[in-house]
Amino acid sequence: MYQYTPRYPKAFGHPAWSLYGFVNDALLQDLFWRKVQTDPALVARLATILDHNATQENKNIFLSDNTAISLHPESCGAYTTERPGRVNLLQGNSEDKQSILDAEQHPASCGYYLGPLFQQKCGWLPQNVYSNILQRLRVSLTQEDRYLFNRKACHNNVLMTDRDKANAMQAIERSVPIDFGFKKFRVYWYSTENGSTVFGIMYLFDDSGMVAKLPISAWQRVGNSTGNVVFDLLHPHHNCPLYDLHALSRWRGRSKYALICANEWTCETIKQDHTWIPKTFPVTTYSSVEMSDWASLGSMTPIIFPDDTVDGCYEAYKLFLVLQAQGLFPIFLKRQEKKATNQVQNIIKLAQDIYPIAFPSGECDLSTFAQHCRREFGVEPPQGILPQGQPLLELPGGESEPEPLLEGLLSLDDQMTIFAWRGVGKSLFSLLLALCFANGHKALNGRVYPSRKYRVLLIDGEMPPGKLKERARSIAKGLGLPEDAANNLIVRSSVAEKKNLVLDTEEGWLDLLPDLEQADIIIVDSLFKVIPTAMSSEYTAIKELNNFYSWCRRHGKTGIVVDHQGKSGHASFGSMGKDISVDAALQLKNSTHAIEATATKNRNFEFTDKPWIKYSIKNESDGMTFQPIGQVAIVSPTTALPAGEDEDIKNSNKRASTPDKPDIDQAILNYVKEHSDQAQGEVCDAIVDMGICKRAAAHSHYKALREEGKLTAPEEADITKQSDDEIC
Repeated sequence: MYQYTPRYPKAFGHPAWSLYGFVNDALLQDLFWRKVQTDPALVARLATILDHNATQENKNIFLSDNTAISLHPESCGAYTTERPGRVNLLQGNSEDKQSILDAEQHPASCGYYLGPLFQQKCGWLPQNVYSNILQRLRVSLTQEDRYLFNRKACHNNVLMTDRDKANAMQAIERSVPIDFGFKKFRVYWYSTENGSTVFGIMYLFDDSGMVAKLPISAWQRVGNSTGNVVFDLLHPHHNCPLYDLHALSRWRGRSKYALICANEWTCETIKQDHTWIPKTFPVTTYSSVEMSDWASLGSMTPIIFPDDTVDGCYEAYKLFLVLQAQGLFPIFLKRQEKKATNQVQNIIKLAQDIYPIAFPSGECDLSTFAQHCRREFGVEPPQGILPQGQPLLELPGGESEPEPLLEGLLSLDDQMTIFAWRGVGKSLFSLLLALCFANGHKALNGRVYPSRKYRVLLIDGEMPPGKLKERARSIAKGLGLPEDAANNLIVRSSVAEKKNLVLDTEEGWLDLLPDLEQADIIIVDSLFKVIPTAMSSEYTAIKELNNFYSWCRRHGKTGIVVDHQGKSGHASFGSMGKDISVDAALQLKNSTHAIEATATKNRNFEFTDKPWIKYSIKNESDGMTFQPIGQVAIVSPTTALPAGEDEDIKNSNKRASTPDKPDIDQAILNYVKEHSDQAQGEVCDAIVDMGICKRAAAHSHYKALREEGKLTAPEEADITKQSDDEIC
């Protein structure tokens, strides 16, 4: 593993031990020890890790063995074992190198900063000290944290003279490329209006093409204006001026535009090789976008000149948002996909493209730039940067007819919940739907009306696999489907997999995602098991449930969730608002000798408070059957659609026509023949629902037929009476 020891330039002293890991790891370690040097409270916490009996006296913390840890601004986080000896200070120049080497070789007597002390007292390996400390403190650091602690109380940020800049360059050339493991480097300097240097940006390059960018600033000991100026690889604590701000100020009155380049290299190349451009309008860079003082642009229009890469697109969008937030109105200069053999040729292309930008007709607005990024680099604009509204009649979708799933209730892409009391048969009903959808099979007199075979995923949270197979085989047999028809249904079973299958955690979602993506229709049985957070009475509990519905809608899928009924009896259990995101809510409830399915919400079809379907369930030798009560068949209930034979249904709204109304007596006789287990009231209700006659007439004709001996007394209905545990 590569390791390096940063030496110079540094402003606030040096770590007295080597940094470990790759370059980015080492930079974070260096950042942490800098925080130690600027944060006495952090040092006090570190001391308790070293010794729980540590005590503080004035500006020093003493451990049990008399080791002294300094809290003084000049030496915060440094230690010595000579009580009450003063810790020697590092001066931030080349003379410190020998002191550091001595401290690293003899940490027990004169160590600087706490790294070696942790190694000595805790027995940690040098490369593990940084990570162990952060783990104990339960904190993490990023390179962006550089802006939060960037100077010691005893130092002030200063401007660089030409001599300071020369000294910094000499120090950089002598040690920095070697210490950081890079082969090449180049420094660009940022100037003020009067030409003084505020800070520099150092670019480091290695053989693999990796580029590291580190700012260099100058610092001076407080109260010692004639002392050494030291340099630090940190930004100053205030906003940085733009690149060559004096040039920007000089030209701002002559043009309404300012060209803002992606980096210092492009900016410098334009100034050196295309001098006519800076004479037309000012040129600057957005290399330090977070820390730049964009107020100096005044009322000028910024022209963002992005780098010709994917990252260049993202950075340009980021700059656009920053400038827009400051009241500016930036435009873009498009860069074509790189085809030239080198960057210089690419800049020459700039000279041909940039001149028209000075005129309004040549401006490239945000929408045009977004199209360019999509076309050339496949980069989408960040969310919220582009207006998304469209003319109503130009909205995508709606040109093709929806694919029906449940007659008058549900089409593909719609979302639905099914809820009922325990024991009514929610799971049986959802399994019937799953098998019909997976096999393109119609049922319940055509109320279940898939137009083709669909890829159906059933996520089952509680059914034993054996019971689930038994039910599926029985339902398939009752539908007249072949024995292997149940295999068209894909199942994720919590019981079979011996783990919880959930959609309200990131881990659970990722586990189920490959199956979700493959399905057209997703049936969740039940909500309590698969999205358990949605069972709370809190309104916010429906967040993950609605996220599931929203995901299904965005991906053109239908989600059907089985839920328990609430105490009110008119909605599902738990929090209010569960049906906000769905297109249909179907309630199942027991009535006399039948189960009623009633839509309590129906967004896309004509709403009615009449039951959507009444049916009874029979267990017979030829399978489990769901027998409709009272509705005339819309299509043959036993019609299955082989794959590839559904075009007529998909592209037509035709349905089988309702037969002519028969004679009342004949209608009653026909109905009783097919439903011999129903009582007089149920038969008459069915005749009324068919539109044959009114209720009084139906009862009168039924009574006359019975007295004439044409009707026998109905047998007790053979409704399957399964236990709560069997039907849920």
